Amino acid sequence: MSVTCLSESRRYAVTPQRAFAVLMPFPLEQLFSRRHVLLPPVRGTRDAPATWDAVGQTRTVVLADGGRMTETLTEVDPPRSFDYRLTGFRGPLAPLTSLVEGRWSVDPDGDGDCRITWTWRIHRRMPLGLVGLPVLTRFWNGYAAKALEELDRHLRTD
Repeated sequence: MSVTCLSESRRYAVTPQRAFAVLMPFPLEQLFSRRHVLLPPVRGTRDAPATWDAVGQTRTVVLADGGRMTETLTEVDPPRSFDYRLTGFRGPLAPLTSLVEGRWSVDPDGDGDCRITWTWRIHRRMPLGLVGLPVLTRFWNGYAAKALEELDRHLRTD
């Protein structure tokens, strides 16, 4: 099985502590509210705990195109990072991947500012992943940039 790594980051004029405190519980349907080419927005989550902050918690992520996946928190290191796994894909992503390892990291960047980086490690399914995954990765960075832009709007107005 082959792994594809994708990453996108942005600088924010807030402290890492503030950024992490906003990012960790941020509703996915707000963060990923916009489609980017073939990548749909998040419609919402199901079976989610009251707070999203502890290793082992799971929720179902529902996409606007009818796809869904299970998200599990695998590491939480405030205010630096949190990691998660996406599994149980249903919908268009199912033939392409069996596992995505995701990470949100928040690093100091300048005097009181921070840099937030979102990373995906996509474990490709064979053989359809060979063809379809390059298409997904072509659009992922634009999708990620829109999410980071949405987070910026929220950090500036909150």
